[in-house]
Amino acid sequence: MLRRSTRLSIAVLAAVMAATTACTSGTTGDPAPNTAIASAQTSPAFPSESVPPGVKKDSVLDLNSTKDMTGVVTTVPFGESPYAAHLPDICTFVPREVMERLRVDNKRRGFTGTQLVSQACIMLRSAAGFVQANLTVNFYTSNISEVLASDVAVVLEKDIRISAEISGTSKKLPPSGPEDSTFEEECGTAWGTFFGAIVVNYRTRNPDEDDPCAGSINAAKIIAPAMPKSPSQMRPAQ
Repeated sequence: MLRRSTRLSIAVLAAVMAATTACTSGTTGDPAPNTAIASAQTSPAFPSESVPPGVKKDSVLDLNSTKDMTGVVTTVPFGESPYAAHLPDICTFVPREVMERLRVDNKRRGFTGTQLVSQACIMLRSAAGFVQANLTVNFYTSNISEVLASDVAVVLEKDIRISAEISGTSKKLPPSGPEDSTFEEECGTAWGTFFGAIVVNYRTRNPDEDDPCAGSINAAKIIAPAMPKSPSQMRPAQ
């Protein structure tokens, strides 16, 4: 069973995305430098972290591991994850070339603080001065089974090939009622990671012409290669 704080963190992210889609102001952010996509092999040195005695080297619990863990899916439950205080600013992993491929105008970090169990990078796609779509990359310290639990997700399709190493699941948030427009306008693609799970949410103003699930899957395929590959890259945003 998911703990209350997990459900709250997912609900808070949904609220942030809904509020962001409704306006075009207050969502500025400087694009990341036009550098190569971050990887465990090419990233600069990250500060060393204290690791409890007995943690196996290069395991998912080894915060200092530089091992490439692309495709590794943790089963560590929410509440026991060491990454609760180590969620980075996701936007720093989304360079300009990725933004261009996603056709988004700007980006901004979703949350500030230290003991975060979720983090977000919110991006907007605009046309003629109006927001047409909202794309949000979410990091969770919950594992993928918890993120896809029936009380917080409506699973639509499994085993979607995101990359050679990553398989994703298409999902929606349960509707709050029969008039909940979010259920039609928004869709997410989720996959498990070494630190928990990533969900790429896509919300559109016109779901009849812009399928949010297709938009989410396509975005996930672009975003996935840019995401952290090793625990050493998981350092809290300042």
